Amino acid sequence: MTYNDFVNDITEMIIEVSGEEKATIYNSLDELGMDSLNCVEFVMNIEKKFDIGIPDESVDKIKGDYTFYRIMQLLSKNYPQLPSLRKERQDKINKINKNK
Repeated sequence: MTYNDFVNDITEMIIEVSGEEKATIYNSLDELGMDSLNCVEFVMNIEKKFDIGIPDESVDKIKGDYTFYRIMQLLSKNYPQLPSLRKERQDKINKINKNK
């Protein structure tokens, strides 16, 4: 799975759960008017899509001002099945520096 596939999948989940057609991974839960139940639904969708189990205590740490990008950063640290957002960003930086 590529980074873009990952972002597209997550964006589709955000739109489905929030009902906001223009939602992106850079929106926060608060910006989309999502409550804790929406967050749980989002996490359940991630678990199903990527065949992982996310402990409740990890979900409880998610705050309303967290963007989905931040949530995915947290999750990708603990679940190797999820693409590493940090690695992807570093790869892009390395590619830019190489082309200079």
